[in-house]
Amino acid sequence: PVSGLAWDATTSTMYMCTTNVSTSSLMTVDLATGATTLVVTITGSAAMIACAVDTNGDIYGYDIVDDSMYAIDKATGAGTLIGAIGFDANFGQGMDFDHDGNTCYMFAFNSTTFQPELRTCDTGTGSSAFVGVLGSIAPGVLVQISGGATETNDVPVELMSIGVE
Repeated sequence: PVSGLAWDATTSTMYMCTTNVSTSSLMTVDLATGATTLVVTITGSAAMIACAVDTNGDIYGYDIVDDSMYAIDKATGAGTLIGAIGFDANFGQGMDFDHDGNTCYMFAFNSTTFQPELRTCDTGTGSSAFVGVLGSIAPGVLVQISGGATETNDVPVELMSIGVE
């Protein structure tokens, strides 16, 4: 299943991460036809739940099995462990870069607090910092942010998908 989309403005390529929670892959998406092409299987990651591309064209993602951030090599698929994200990620997640400041944002679900959270992430250490709660329907209701985007001039449309269970 699709777990994340990431736009690479340096190559005008849409990337897609997929996972079945034992294997993760990196694919490209043809925006004209919707056709996908397998680039590589991401080594080192069982469940790459989200991915994002920074202003340099580097791809990052985080895994919900080991709660760690990885740098993903577009050519080889090597997932290089950066470090722990600092919270128990589960369910729907998303990730994007604000290209104006090259800030990495996570649209996360924290299993420990059982709430959707906005976080910034450090691509040098893997750690994340809590910014705020993304919303709440009612106590005990699961709200998942399965995608998010920051506004840039590179991609004119922002998409967000919210799942409520």
